[in-house]
Amino acid sequence: MPYHRIYQHLMPTEPNYQAVCDNFYNYYTNYSAPYGTIGVTDCRYMDEMVAMMKYINTKHTFDTDRLNNVQDLDGETFTPTIFFDFDDYVRNLCTNDNNTYEQFNAVLQRLVPYKANTNYILSGKTHGETKVNHFSGITISDPSTRSEIKESKKYTNWWIQTH
Repeated sequence: MPYHRIYQHLMPTEPNYQAVCDNFYNYYTNYSAPYGTIGVTDCRYMDEMVAMMKYINTKHTFDTDRLNNVQDLDGETFTPTIFFDFDDYVRNLCTNDNNTYEQFNAVLQRLVPYKANTNYILSGKTHGETKVNHFSGITISDPSTRSEIKESKKYTNWWIQTH
């Protein structure tokens, strides 16, 4: 992590999160291992996102046939995937409901106002690269079919509040 480049942007009373993300991106795209993602979450919008996802989950059920269309952000670390891009998941969840998706996206832009990613992420397990085509700055495990996640996620506060 390029702390020497981003620390100065984190210390002021009003941190410059865009500069943090920009410096992170510039560091990792020029690094010998050019892999990384970063997202800044503004937690003031979590309740709004929870309500939005509760609404979406009452209207839509994820079609698991679309799972391969959702951006994998595990980087080949887990099989089946545990962490998916949040926005890409909801885009695939609301396939025929653009109005709801746009409402979700507006909340997401407030929740994750700053983000950056390299073109690829690296698996800590296989050392394989995963192309990042979609990165919203936050992940979700709701669509995961991995056995130990499939049931345990239902006991998380996120799942309880959004389903």
